[in-house]
Amino acid sequence: MKTILVNDTSNKPHVGCKLTMIGLKQAIERSGMRLWRSLPTHKPWAIYKNDLKKTDCVIVNGEGVMHGDKEKAVSLASIGEFCKEKKIPVYLVNTVFQSSNVRIINGLKWFDGIFARESTSRNNLWAVGLDAEVAPDAIFSVKYGNWLVRPKQRCDIVVTDSVNLGVTADICTWAERHADSASPLSVKLTKPKLRASRSIFLTRLIDRHKEPTGTKNSDLDSFFVRKKNISDFFSELLSAHLVVTGRFHVICLCLAFRVPFLALPSNTWKNESFLKDMGLQDRFLTSDALLELNCREAIGKADKESMPSLLEGCRQNVDAVFRSIYQQVSRK
Repeated sequence: MKTILVNDTSNKPHVGCKLTMIGLKQAIERSGMRLWRSLPTHKPWAIYKNDLKKTDCVIVNGEGVMHGDKEKAVSLASIGEFCKEKKIPVYLVNTVFQSSNVRIINGLKWFDGIFARESTSRNNLWAVGLDAEVAPDAIFSVKYGNWLVRPKQRCDIVVTDSVNLGVTADICTWAERHADSASPLSVKLTKPKLRASRSIFLTRLIDRHKEPTGTKNSDLDSFFVRKKNISDFFSELLSAHLVVTGRFHVICLCLAFRVPFLALPSNTWKNESFLKDMGLQDRFLTSDALLELNCREAIGKADKESMPSLLEGCRQNVDAVFRSIYQQVSRK
């Protein structure tokens, strides 16, 4: 069964984007479908119409797109009507949905199936008359293997950024405030971001006397130093005594590998909604709530023992989604 994957974000300089695409591609292959083409996020899908006409199934990755009034979201939604005209089954997976844009909603009405990553997005889809189910993010589907080298002991507090730059500034302020505390734990700032060189930006407090003065990337980049690769990112993550993050995929990885964490807002409701689904809404904090905590209080709030083990169950759920798509398309 020839399958085309639309909105391949693996060219983006983020660990989460790259791992999510690996997970999607592995899940597609495990289902029995054959990944024939993967269309990059930075090119409009319409230039591939001739290829789309030849495929048996289209899978659209909704990651980071279906919110607000983004033209990218309108474009991806419009592929539904094209596929329906050509009698090609089309599915939206791995998506958030936080929009009232009529063009997006009308485009999604043509999809054969929609799978949201958390229940608030699913409920919002229901509210505008679209059928949808909840399925875990594809980052849980990755076979991680040799990337994972467990440290002998946890030794640091690791802090990442958020898509929301105001939240990032507040996280940096909290980290700076406690970097020289009496705690034996050092505080590291970790940005889960890759560049063309495939270097990963893991951030540390380089100048402890400088505080973020605004919400521009240039203000916050002064905290960043370079690490080499994804393996180094996992080494940093898995050695953390605590992770403080505004990144959805870092939350997922912490849950997958039972790394204690506290979560802050992103640019949509995905973080708080996902944690509520997991029964871990107490791990979600506002910036003000974080700034009131010292290191010991933060560690206590992120107690590892209350965390479920999610990786295998979520991987099975992702696989079940793609098997069901395979079966539905096979019957058409």
